[in-house]
Amino acid sequence: MASPPIVESGEAPVHTKAAATPPYRSWWWGALAILVVGLWPMVELVRLVAQSGHTTNLWADIALLDLNARRAWHLDQLLGPYSRFGWHHPGPFLVYLLALPVRLFEPTGTGIYVGTVLINGAVAMAAVSMMWRRASALAALWASVAVAGFSLSLTMDFLQLPWNPYLVVLPLVLFCVLWADALQGQPGSLAWAAVVASYLIQTDI
Repeated sequence: MASPPIVESGEAPVHTKAAATPPYRSWWWGALAILVVGLWPMVELVRLVAQSGHTTNLWADIALLDLNARRAWHLDQLLGPYSRFGWHHPGPFLVYLLALPVRLFEPTGTGIYVGTVLINGAVAMAAVSMMWRRASALAALWASVAVAGFSLSLTMDFLQLPWNPYLVVLPLVLFCVLWADALQGQPGSLAWAAVVASYLIQTDI
């Protein structure tokens, strides 16, 4: 229905029409975007929990990261993941995120994989949600397809392998989205971008 005519002095009446809401801005398209990027992590979590009764053999960097997460549970870890070059990465942000799932599933070794999937899944869905909120549901849908396709194109283990070089890839995507939003004058996004940047620097340099 057309809105009432707008009449200005010395001008003929001008009729305006209410802009129709594009279908891709609907709630359903936005929910689909989050489902696309969150489906694989949810499936992987179910698989890991179902197999949690079996002992998982941890090796190399993964075993060291698991030990660091166990220490973090007791607030006794001050350094980041160990590097094969004989030094630690700057900070323990990652191992404190992994501490709870490692504790819940010990001593089977499954917890570090559960924590990895939770981190990657949460970060990916947060990035897509930001796109939905600040741009449109269509932009979020395209972003979810891009993130999911990129993740699966690297390796099937990418989202669940607890290796710190992998655990900074999707958080870097979230940082870029938050930083772009911060440049539009959103102080909340700037604060969260700083948190994510701290995680990135502490986890892998």
